[in-house]
Amino acid sequence: KSLLQAGKRTFEYTGKMKDGSEFPVEISTSTWEINNEIYLTAIIRDISKRKRIENEQVETLKKISVINILDRKISSSLDISEVYSTFAEEMRKLIDFNRIYIFSIKNNEIILETTEDFGISESRIDTENRIDLENTIAKLSISSLKTIIRNIDKPEISEDRIFYNDGIRSYICVPLITDKPVGLLYISSIEENAFSYEIIPLIEDLSIQLAIAIEKSNMYSELKKAYDELREVDELKNNIIANVRHEILTPVTVIKGNLEILEEDAESEECRNLLSTSKRYLRKLTDIVDDLVTISKFYRKDFKLNIKRVNLVSILEKALEERKTYAEEKNVDISKDIEDKTIEIEADERYLKKGIINLLDNAIKFNKAGGNVYVHISKNGDKAVIKISDTGIGIPKGKIDEIFYPLTQLDSTIKRKYGGTGSGLAVAKKIIEIHSGELRVYSEQDKGTTFELIIPLK
Repeated sequence: KSLLQAGKRTFEYTGKMKDGSEFPVEISTSTWEINNEIYLTAIIRDISKRKRIENEQVETLKKISVINILDRKISSSLDISEVYSTFAEEMRKLIDFNRIYIFSIKNNEIILETTEDFGISESRIDTENRIDLENTIAKLSISSLKTIIRNIDKPEISEDRIFYNDGIRSYICVPLITDKPVGLLYISSIEENAFSYEIIPLIEDLSIQLAIAIEKSNMYSELKKAYDELREVDELKNNIIANVRHEILTPVTVIKGNLEILEEDAESEECRNLLSTSKRYLRKLTDIVDDLVTISKFYRKDFKLNIKRVNLVSILEKALEERKTYAEEKNVDISKDIEDKTIEIEADERYLKKGIINLLDNAIKFNKAGGNVYVHISKNGDKAVIKISDTGIGIPKGKIDEIFYPLTQLDSTIKRKYGGTGSGLAVAKKIIEIHSGELRVYSEQDKGTTFELIIPLK
């Protein structure tokens, strides 16, 4: 009667086979009238195949959604416990289970990382649990790289006993593989025979995401451990440098005072020259230790700047005066060109003078006998510019960046010939950078080098 009233329509229904099994059908009906008689026709179609395809599409979309959620979580979070929880919750949308166990593989041990429970009491297994790889489902799964479904009738092997005592009666063991085994995933149920082999492809697809997360977490842990070890070594190095400075400079000060006393009483020219040379090398030792301590402070950010309005030309001239004797000893002539004697900047005078001295030392040290150092200072808009040029050995093409690495000299020949620790330029660059400045280098091998120091006036 309702079909007659509805006229033409299509609807889905459930059909039954002779054996009593059900299948989905689509019924299309229509009515018409002939000679005052109403006729009803119904076309019944078996839509089992279409429904199966539709269900597969729905499951595929669910799987894609879960994979996208996991991918975002893995990309955005370094907290592996968050990834584990998200994985379990999303997996639960696709598969019915009660608990998952996630194990990692480290040093040939299978270590429980976490359990996630659904609809049952909390797992009694703690993270101290280990699974011995010998004679286990885990070993079989890893060696064959296959997913294994297991029903626990009699708990005879390691996993069976652990899970049986935890209320589990069936489980799936999935090897988590990247380029190597990184863990194991156990999806478990309190019901017997809870899982079928049809769900294995889905689980294996999703477990790839979990394997990537575990590998990423392991890499992060290794990097953090290495970073912490490097930081400890760095702190030890800085402490050693600070202690060495104190231990070296104390006797150096005493020796310097004694040399000055001896120099006053020295009668022969030869004796005075020897004492002068000793003082020079003591000063060199002091400069080396100071450079090491300064660079250490900069990298630890353990320094304070005393910023004041200062005359840059005055600082430059003090630096030139302090290196006048060194230049004479090296037979290097220094000339200066000062365009404006009133250039003022905001800076820490002590640190900035040290940076300029280090640049002058470099220009003198790596110069040729009878060579020249040209110093030019000017103002360019809102910046002060100091150029220090030399006629020395120059820097090989492609090696300029390396000269600013602490404790670096370009080759052992240079170190043997010129000495030093290779920290002077690193200190100079850092000093200029903490003043919001820039240090540029122009060089040609065997012809010389120019350092251009640019510092804002404010």
